[in-house]
Amino acid sequence: MLYATGIRNEELRNLTTADVNLEEGLLRVNHGKGAKDRVTPLGQMASRFLETYLNGIRPQLLGQRHSDRLFLSYRATPLTPFRG
Repeated sequence: MLYATGIRNEELRNLTTADVNLEEGLLRVNHGKGAKDRVTPLGQMASRFLETYLNGIRPQLLGQRHSDRLFLSYRATPLTPFRG
């Protein structure tokens, strides 16, 4: 997703499921660099992988829990910054 869309790590971590429009192949980035909102194209390959994630992997991660964050850790919690 980072490579396909050019969004930043923090922007990716803050995405919600409402920010994705698979039908139009668009991703809405809220409060990006300079606190600006923008829309970026997903690309065909990224859209396919994202659809697979949304329909198969993400529901398995969540189980009975709820989260509006798009990408989740294996513990079904929002992704956190890497502290290396």
